[in-house]
Amino acid sequence: FPREGTPVIHFQQASWEMSNASEAAPPAFSEAASFISDKGLEQNGSVLLYYGVHEERGTPYELKSIAWRLLEDVGVAIAAYNTPKSLHCLSPNQQAETFVVLEHAKRDPRVKVLVWTATGTKS
Repeated sequence: FPREGTPVIHFQQASWEMSNASEAAPPAFSEAASFISDKGLEQNGSVLLYYGVHEERGTPYELKSIAWRLLEDVGVAIAAYNTPKSLHCLSPNQQAETFVVLEHAKRDPRVKVLVWTATGTKS
């Protein structure tokens, strides 16, 4: 792993290269440093949960083990497994929340791309 010929991308430090002066500045993401904290993020955020009578509009659900952030100005959603103490071991709750987040991202028209990651230094 990875297979021969497969491109490998290494992220050591996020950077934004502008190809010309007319491009917009990179989106501000004030919590970026918190994602690499050994403790993870303090608050996970919430998404809409679609089921039963809430199938059409959804009902707010406070995530327990996955952090959710949406950079609305660029349409980038970030879902991060937020259990660094257990090295993000997939608990039954975390597995269920993975599908809740995927469904929410699919239905939210503001989400153009979904980035999956994890918090902490050993993710």
